[in-house]
Amino acid sequence: PEVDASNEQQLAQDIMKFCKENMPSYWVPKSVLFGPLPKTATGKIQKHLLRSKVKEMGPVKASKL
Repeated sequence: PEVDASNEQQLAQDIMKFCKENMPSYWVPKSVLFGPLPKTATGKIQKHLLRSKVKEMGPVKASKL
């Protein structure tokens, strides 16, 4: 579904609830982020850019959701 500011928080809560109900606790993510993924000209996701972006963000607390 499309994610915009009005439904982002509810969608994140729904995803976290689903994960907690259907996954072992060690698989459940600590947070859920939305936004465009950096891609190459051929459409492949640039994972190294995602990793560097996560490092820049630092630890994310559940209260930020």
